[in-house]
Formats: sequence, structure tokens, C-alpha cells
Amino acid sequence: MKVLVVDDSRIIRQMAMDVIREKITDVDILLADSGEEALSIISEQDVDLMILDIIMPGLSGMDVLVEMKELNYFDNLKVIMFTSLSDKSSMHECFQLGATDYIGKPIDPDEFSARVQNGLNQQKLKKDLSESIEQMKKQNLELLELNSRIQETQLQLVQKEQMASVGQLAAGVAHEINNPLGFIISNFDVMKDYFRIYDTYIRAMEDVYVATKEYIPESSQIASKVNELKLETDLSFIREDLTELYLDTDDGLSRVRKIVESLRLFSKVDQFEEYEEYNLNNGIEKMVVLTKNEVKYIADLEVDLDEKIPQIYAIGYQINQTLLNMLMNALDSIKLVKNERRGFIKITTYQDDGYIVCTMRDNGLGIPDEILSNVFNPFFTSKPIGDSVGLGLSISYDIVVNKHSGTLEVNSQYGEYAEFIMRLPIESAKRSI
Repeated sequence: MKVLVVDDSRIIRQMAMDVIREKITDVDILLADSGEEALSIISEQDVDLMILDIIMPGLSGMDVLVEMKELNYFDNLKVIMFTSLSDKSSMHECFQLGATDYIGKPIDPDEFSARVQNGLNQQKLKKDLSESIEQMKKQNLELLELNSRIQETQLQLVQKEQMASVGQLAAGVAHEINNPLGFIISNFDVMKDYFRIYDTYIRAMEDVYVATKEYIPESSQIASKVNELKLETDLSFIREDLTELYLDTDDGLSRVRKIVESLRLFSKVDQFEEYEEYNLNNGIEKMVVLTKNEVKYIADLEVDLDEKIPQIYAIGYQINQTLLNMLMNALDSIKLVKNERRGFIKITTYQDDGYIVCTMRDNGLGIPDEILSNVFNPFFTSKPIGDSVGLGLSISYDIVVNKHSGTLEVNSQYGEYAEFIMRLPIESAKRSI
């Protein structure tokens, strides 16, 4: 530790230095003969304790205290006044300016060393406390950072587990449906061919009957059977109706195949961490197909997609998951209105300043202002306990912001609407591949 003795008397400075060296160990001693020199020293060196004479030519001890107070030197420096004055008002003024103790002149070695040692002890305690506080602050920051990393890791693990499970289930369902669907479509195509052959044969036989009925004796018997059949059934109606049935069945099978294909492409669990060319409009269209049954009982869905938006490089499965989370959140919000009005959801895409943008706006209950800033926090939910663990939007935020360098924002007016805005960069995502 360092002690600075400030006095215009060389003899006093020497006596003070001798007492300190004799009585106190492990201390460096600095000397100054004026207030100006004292201020110069403490501006350049870390001094722990200053023993300051009040009466000096030039800057007095009080003048030095005033300068120190203006420069905030008292934060790390303790001052003991060194004087022969008995004027209590002067001492009181020194204490108001920042001094904490005084030593009288002439020097009494025991008193002098005791007060200096006490001052040094206080400074050491103050330093130790300050270092402890700084250490605690550092440890606290490290703990906060560690906790943040743990939460992020936990979120990612939950996200991967959740998405992988859903993706595997979806892929499994799509695969299981796709196999029998393939058989049905293949067999149905063969049945249509068989029907055309039978229909052609029956029409040919009818033509033969008409052409030969006057020349073949057995024609009367055939004619009788044909008439009986016509009375029991309307062959022309059957032909027309079968054609309609085939068309309807074709349409139904085509829709089932489209749903299965959308489910398979939408899940794409096999490409969970792979960046690839991704078309946002296609992702939205597949989601609309898959959620049609869920949406139609709750809300009208309007889709306004800009067909000119470019493809980007992205983890398509994860962006699809984000779209689905946003849509499910909108449906949940509409349900909270409790049938006071028909739900409405509008999905829009467009290009803006180097980004492709998707907005999803609903006329549900909206989000209160006091929780608007928390909606993307992990495990935060405003739903009743058991209804949600609060991961959907936080997972979406992590996907868009951390994995794709985009932004995910929300605007809302409670009781009126909520709107989520997802922005994905067009170029930066390509450079990260």
C-alpha cells in the first residue's frame, strides 16, 4: 500500500517517514512539499492514504480537498489531516470536504503510527470489500450467462425433440397412408380400363343384335331378355352415373394424395438441419392444405401470396414449423373470443428491402400490452396450466432470428387483433450455407 505525506516542512516530512518505517511494514512512502505536488502525484499513482497538512503556501490543505472532491479522488483515497490547529470549525470543514481523521503536531510516534495504521486497515478492508463485490458481480454475470446458455440449450433440445417427434410421426403417417393409397389408385385405374372394355363390348353386342335380329331365329329370345333387362335397369343411366362416380373418386384420391404429399414435404424430418432452396409460398400452401379441417370451423382464411418473391436458402422444415406455430397461435387467440364474432386470419407474403416477409394477422383476442414483450420468452404462456408449456413462439423466434438471421415481431391491440411479422433475409442466408 502507498502513503503520501504532504507537508511544506522537510523536517516534519522526514519525521513522519521515519515513524512509518519503524512502526508499519509493507508500505511505500511518498513525499510532497506542496498541495500542487500532492495533486500531481495522486493523479499519476494509486495512493491509498494521504497525510495532508492544512496550512501550506500556495494550495492549502483545504484547497487540495476541494480539488480532490471535484475530481472524485475520494473514491479510492483516504485523507488524514496533519495540523497543529485547534480550530474546530476548520477541522469540521475539512471533514465536510472529505477528510476522515486528523493527526496533531508535533508528532507523537505512537498516536501517529496508530492513526496511520488504522487508516491503512480501513483502506485495505475497503479494497478487499470492493474486490469481493467485483468478484461477485463477475460471478453473477457468469452465472447469468451460464443460465442463459442452459436455457438456450434446453430450448434447443426441447425444440429438436418436439420437432423430430412430430416430423417422424408425420412422415410415418404419410408413408403408411401412401402405400395403400398407391394400391387403390393403381387398382382404380385398372378398373376404369376394364369398364371401358366392358362398355365397348356391350355397345358392340347391342349393335350386332340390332343388325342381325331380322335374320337370326334366336334373336327373338335375345330381344326378350334385353327388354327384360332394360325394364329392370337403365343401362344409359348406369353408364352416365359410373362416369360421374369415376370422376368424383378420381378427385377424392387426388386430394388425398395431395394431403399426403404435403404432409411428407411439410415434415421433412430427414432434412432437419439441412439448408436448401426453400419457397415460402409453397410452405404456406402446404400448411393450408394440412390445417384446412382445423381452420374451417373456427375462422375464414385469406391467403395473399406474392408469386414474385424469390426462393431462399433455409431449413425448410423449421420455417414450416414456424408458420404452423403462428397459425395455431392465431386459432387459439380466436377461440378466446368465445364466438362473439367469426374468426378471420389473413396470410400475406411480399418482398421488402432484401427480405421476404410473411405477415399473419388474426382478429382474435390479441395480446395485453403488459405481456407483449414476453411472448417470445421460453416457457412463457398466458394460457391456463396444462394447456401449453410456452414453447411454440420461443421456438419460432429461435428458428427465425438465431438460425436464419431474420426477425420475428408482433403487433397487437388487445381485444382487436394480433399480427406476427416474419422477415427472412434473401442474401445473407445464402452466404451462411
